[in-house]
Amino acid sequence: LTKKLTNEDSQIKLLREKISYIILYKNYINELTTKTTNAKRQQESLINLISDPQELDTILSEINRISIENKIEVIDITPKPIVKYIQSKDNFSSKKKSNNMLTSDPFLFPSIEKHIFKISLIGEFDSLLNFLKELELLQAIVISDNIEIKLAPANASKSNLKLSMKLDLSSYAKVSNNIIK
Repeated sequence: LTKKLTNEDSQIKLLREKISYIILYKNYINELTTKTTNAKRQQESLINLISDPQELDTILSEINRISIENKIEVIDITPKPIVKYIQSKDNFSSKKKSNNMLTSDPFLFPSIEKHIFKISLIGEFDSLLNFLKELELLQAIVISDNIEIKLAPANASKSNLKLSMKLDLSSYAKVSNNIIK
């Protein structure tokens, strides 16, 4: 009987100890919930910052306006396929599929898609430089990649040398339908 009582006493102690942990776990869960809520709010702010659907609708007109202001001739604008978010197998990073290669893109989320345009321009060096500076000032994030500058083939005089510039221009927009399959 004494052995049984000692055993029950130790079980009661163990249960009381476990009950005391409930408050700690509850506080820990509340803290994690708060951090998760803040992280989701911060992610939503980031999404709103980098993706402006109205800006994407007018990006081509903005490119046209900037090129006219800087006296640049737009030779070609070719849209590339839209890049969508692909959940990686490790669930820790977003990946994009481009040219059958998976690479990391910090701006891609399930609710964001990336629009890429291949742009060819001709103009003077200073004008091309000002064009790139003004692109950076657009409201939505616009990223210029793969910039290639060469001497334009049809240069009439050596005083006003024209350069040919090709670049990939990336912009981000919210996915119109949030259901991704």
